Amino acid sequence: MAENKNLVNRPDEDIEPQERYSSSDVIAAAEELKFNQAQKKEVVENKVKAGKISKAEAQSELKRAYHTLAQTYDKATLEKEYQTSMEDGLTDAKAEEFLQQYGLNELTPPKHDPWWLRLAKAIFGGFFNVLLWVGSVLCFVAYGIDPAEIKDATNLYLGIVLAVVVTLTGIFGYYQESKSADLMGSLSKMKPKNVIVSRSGKNMELEPINLVPGDIVELTTGMALPADIRVVDCSPDMEVDNSSLTGESEPQKRDWKPSDETPAESPNLCFFGTLVINGKGRGLVIATGDETFMGRTAQLATSTEGEDTPIAKEIKDFVLKVSLIAFVLGISFFVIGMVENGNIVANVVFLIGIIVANVPEGLLATVTVSLTLTARRMFDKNVRVK
Repeated sequence: MAENKNLVNRPDEDIEPQERYSSSDVIAAAEELKFNQAQKKEVVENKVKAGKISKAEAQSELKRAYHTLAQTYDKATLEKEYQTSMEDGLTDAKAEEFLQQYGLNELTPPKHDPWWLRLAKAIFGGFFNVLLWVGSVLCFVAYGIDPAEIKDATNLYLGIVLAVVVTLTGIFGYYQESKSADLMGSLSKMKPKNVIVSRSGKNMELEPINLVPGDIVELTTGMALPADIRVVDCSPDMEVDNSSLTGESEPQKRDWKPSDETPAESPNLCFFGTLVINGKGRGLVIATGDETFMGRTAQLATSTEGEDTPIAKEIKDFVLKVSLIAFVLGISFFVIGMVENGNIVANVVFLIGIIVANVPEGLLATVTVSLTLTARRMFDKNVRVK
């Protein structure tokens, strides 16, 4: 196969989402990729109908977007594109060459900050956490500068409560994010059983990690698919379970015939991490490792760059408005107090009291507990969210 001909590494015109997911799962990323593939196909078809591009240019544009067009090829074209044979498979020399070119068939875990840094970010990061810490410090300051002989311990207790609440909530948030961050790690540990591969005309048992594009593999009932595979022959009853990737609970029929559908919707493609639940057949490996559909969506799902979720935006907007009101009221009463009596210490304590009183100390804990209880109830009822 010509270099970069069938596996496009990182094209300029890509349909992968520019926004990255910070807490969503693989299914969310897969659904967006699937939607973008359908949109890209519609755009290209409209260009062809309007005469803006030729069919050859359309094929080239779709290949850059999809990373592969294997689903559209007949068997002869597949043999030519992947330099393989449907009967004999790759030669040993070609398999070794492709292994050096494409690397081992494994997912690359993402880089993570040290656990202590992630914990510190969970406790001290974010505008609302900072606001609560400021409120806690102000309470301690108010207690410290209180001129009364017998100081009111209310400010001291409130400062301690705020510090404890934000710390515990941060620890809980760290725990939740850690489970999400472990997603890619768990995917990278998925090791399907050895597969039967045809190479140089001989059937052999091979570890999935050594598979390369162009390998011909046997597909059997109960098999966990070790790579992205183009079905080239199968029984009429062949079905796969894509629920781990797309969330589809119903078995999906597979067929060997060429298809003009997008890769995500094509009935002749099977994806890494899914299961063959019925039937049997043979398939051609078209992508391995990080270039598989699962690999690309897993990387999107575990990326740390992304925009806030809608509920995070709403909470941030609410906190900003409350903070503005708190500081405006506090400063206003401080100015009025200074005009009335000029006692700066008493007015500073009053200023701090007003600001802290307007900070919604329980918001963070309330939202966290509410979302956790909701997720727990959905899990108990076996709800699958797509």
